[in-house]
Amino acid sequence: MSRMSPLEGRPLLIAHALGTIVIPEAAGLAFDGGGTFALVYDQLQAEGEALVTAAAKQVAGSHGSVGVSTVVELADPRQLLLQLAERASIVVMGSRGRGAFRSLLLGSVTSGVAGRARCPVVVIPATDESQGEHAAPQEGRARPQP
Repeated sequence: MSRMSPLEGRPLLIAHALGTIVIPEAAGLAFDGGGTFALVYDQLQAEGEALVTAAAKQVAGSHGSVGVSTVVELADPRQLLLQLAERASIVVMGSRGRGAFRSLLLGSVTSGVAGRARCPVVVIPATDESQGEHAAPQEGRARPQP
């Protein structure tokens, strides 16, 4: 999709939501008075920044004329993407391919965004990195043909 940006003269925003931690203990975090939570948050923030920076460099390397910016926020992924979709022409997002049952239990970010965004949403299926191929489609869902 980064190939479309220069053709349409549109910038690309790469976003990463760190998620929200409602109950720190449930996430394996403990408040020990020594700032453990802050250290974990700083590590998550640094890893998120590294992730979007690497993606931005990859786009710049292959499509240098595309204006790329990044955002990393401690937010619910659905809420962040819906907020950003308010000003977007299109949202392109990946799918982890968890399967229908796990997505039902955990909630699907892609379903939440695709169903409520004010702009078109394109979902790129998860890939099996070891095989370099698309993961098996979720039960009951067809995989788009390349």
